[in-house]
Amino acid sequence: MLSIKDNLYNQWNIFSQTRNLFHQLGVYSWRTVKLAAVIYFHKISLEAMQDVVTTTILLLINYASGNLDEMMPNLPNQEPSSVECPGSFTCNTDDRDRYRTANGACNNLISPSMGMSFTPQARFIPPMYSDGDAPRDYHDMPSARLVSNKLFDAKNTTIFSTIHTVQLMAYGQFLAHDMAATPGEGADLDCCNHTNALKKDCYAIPVPHDDPFFKNITCLNFVRSSAADKSCMTGQREQMNDVTSFIDGCMVYGSTEEHMSELRDTQGGLLKMSPSGLLPENPNGDCRKNLPEQHCHLAGDSRVDEIPHLGMNHLLLVRQHNAIAKKLQEINPNWSNEIVFQETRKIIIALIQHITYKEYLPIMLGKKAMNRHSLRISSGRNPFNDQYDQGLDPRIRNSFATAALRIGHTLIVPSLAYLSSEYGTLYRENLDDNFFSTHMILKDDGQHTDNIARWLTHEHCMKADRFFQPEVRNKLFKLEGTSHDLAARNIQRGRDHGLPDYNTWRQFCGLIPIKFSDDPIFDHDKESSDKIKELYRHESHIDLYAGAISETAKAGSLLGPTFQCIFVRQFQALKSGDRHWYERPRGKAGFTRDQLNSIKSMRLSKMFCDNFNLTKIQPNAFLKRGRKVYCKDFPSLNLELWKDMSQ
Repeated sequence: MLSIKDNLYNQWNIFSQTRNLFHQLGVYSWRTVKLAAVIYFHKISLEAMQDVVTTTILLLINYASGNLDEMMPNLPNQEPSSVECPGSFTCNTDDRDRYRTANGACNNLISPSMGMSFTPQARFIPPMYSDGDAPRDYHDMPSARLVSNKLFDAKNTTIFSTIHTVQLMAYGQFLAHDMAATPGEGADLDCCNHTNALKKDCYAIPVPHDDPFFKNITCLNFVRSSAADKSCMTGQREQMNDVTSFIDGCMVYGSTEEHMSELRDTQGGLLKMSPSGLLPENPNGDCRKNLPEQHCHLAGDSRVDEIPHLGMNHLLLVRQHNAIAKKLQEINPNWSNEIVFQETRKIIIALIQHITYKEYLPIMLGKKAMNRHSLRISSGRNPFNDQYDQGLDPRIRNSFATAALRIGHTLIVPSLAYLSSEYGTLYRENLDDNFFSTHMILKDDGQHTDNIARWLTHEHCMKADRFFQPEVRNKLFKLEGTSHDLAARNIQRGRDHGLPDYNTWRQFCGLIPIKFSDDPIFDHDKESSDKIKELYRHESHIDLYAGAISETAKAGSLLGPTFQCIFVRQFQALKSGDRHWYERPRGKAGFTRDQLNSIKSMRLSKMFCDNFNLTKIQPNAFLKRGRKVYCKDFPSLNLELWKDMSQ
């Protein structure tokens, strides 16, 4: 019989050999390797397995079935889920369809409903609800408002980014609305009213008795996101996505054929605009109407009027669409209204994808991560790049929409302004006076949109960190004496959606789990580490948003390692899982080499120049680096390349 010492020695050899095997396969998570060894060789008891996360088990199942793509660290992880509601529709199956559907259907010809609007969001790893589908909330977890007070309070300090403009934050929100919209988040239900407190959709945020801002109230209203229809799901509660998962400009064009038709003009392939060149009026919109001349805007996304920054980006793309459509109609007078509209829409979507991956993502992720994970955009003699994989799930992941993408909230500035042609301040207002208000855009019949555009691309946004300005942390959606806390809402939303705890996500990303015994904890500075330890009684309680947003950013990136991991996997899926991706060589269904190179020569700065009467702007609208250059010196989109295209 082997001694205890010999038995341990043999088990260690087995474990080491198995660990090396998994390293060769690209699996680096310590927990995954450990479990692989002990399960594979039956050297573990049931009790010892209970603390292992569900995602690790799923990874091993995939290994046993030979599905190694699930385990490669540089590829998007795909959970074995089929949580979607297939519609009754048919698709062209020869990959020659030139235009996307409005609702995203038929992008994937194997699973036609994958990524379409009004289907459940996907997940990288399964949810962790407390009981059934109750929010992940334990009796000794801190209130989301307390987390906000301790971890996100800027303490009345205003630390601006040294190089990033307000447009970086504004574009991030605009892009977010292209990919995700969770119904129920704004439901008209007062959960702080005791008569509603026990309703299943209520999940109010307790306010600490000594709260420094919210006095004489005990809670902040919070309504749970709508659950997907049970007939759509195979397991626990999932949240819907009301827009398409793809980067396809649905915030400009809508996510249904009916909505798209409502936005279109009757001729010339145009989108509707007001007589003064603004977005059309939406009589059923949700915005403040303090003055008779104020109104809500009609756009591809109903959230257009949340803040003026967002409305300006909508206006930019609608103006750009109409400018391109008019030119295409002039070049090809024989084209029908439908052809002009669809060709223009295809170009606009390509521009959005290009700007996102060429200008926006390198700032968020860093160039090193872009190169390592094949996200970099190239041009030149061969601008095509076909990474499409129809077996890849392109859907928006819950953790991305509910947590990682909300890193942009820390960039929000406390005010907005009109800037003159010389970039002097003409007029300024507080942000909290402009939630759901269109008056700064509509003032003087829209004569100040150029001034707002200068502000967006010239003034600095806040530094990317864990701090929220008071205007969104205490005065969010300020109206008639009430307001909310954006940081607390983010924490509460993650719990509502059953997002697993922070350490589970670190393990998923192959990162070392944090321990409270470490000082400071991994990837955090001393101050944030101390606050997390003060707030949470156990490492397994830490919310993903709280733990990840307080991480020290990786070199060259605005994100810490956990959010960078989620960003990378999501944007890999969006690029490689999109059959209509703009760089794909698809013959007449795609772009020619010259057309694609012309699209890739475009800059967001050039679009601001052409649509807001600017004369000078820096080369990258997101960055304050370098001197401003004349707009005439930027390359233009050469629409002559679309002349007499065969139909």
